[in-house]
Amino acid sequence: MTLYNTAGDCSAFRSWQGWLSLSTVNPGEGGLLVNPLLKFSTSHWLLRPFFTQNKEKNGDWEIDRSSIWQSAIPGRGQEMNDTLHPELELSTSMVSIPQVSPGDIVFWHCDTIHAVDPVHRGQSDSSVFYIPAAPLCQVNIDYLVQQRYSFEQDIRPPDFPGGKGESNHVGRSTPKDIKTIEGRPAMDFELFEIT
Repeated sequence: MTLYNTAGDCSAFRSWQGWLSLSTVNPGEGGLLVNPLLKFSTSHWLLRPFFTQNKEKNGDWEIDRSSIWQSAIPGRGQEMNDTLHPELELSTSMVSIPQVSPGDIVFWHCDTIHAVDPVHRGQSDSSVFYIPAAPLCQVNIDYLVQQRYSFEQDIRPPDFPGGKGESNHVGRSTPKDIKTIEGRPAMDFELFEIT
């Protein structure tokens, strides 16, 4: 979701995020890292802005009334690292997802602490499609209408930075190329069938 209308914002509502693997990726080869301690890590980063450590009192935690949220910058993603959140011990608590092969898909909740492994010890590229799961709701319907218009006009879709996009690409897709039962509603060329 976006509040600041900055490049890279997402104005669609994503309930889950996903990767569709295009290559075989083992742990330690540039894949996805997640923090499995959901109950503890989530409660920590949700409550952390309301507390500060008093260095004069052996680092005891106190209520922080300053309204400063560590590493929160309007229009940017929340940075989670050992410097800003040493209590989470992210350098040791993050774990790699198991091996994925082409066609495997992994979903995780958007609000969980996750990252791309900064170390790639593999012999080939780690290639994935990023696939958000977006439920059918009014915010996403509004986005879908804008997306269809952009596609028909050969201009960049909403939420993507400036430029010509694919408008000059030879052989780019057109509305007549979208033929599947799933693809036509997903691009707003047919109504969704809701049962």
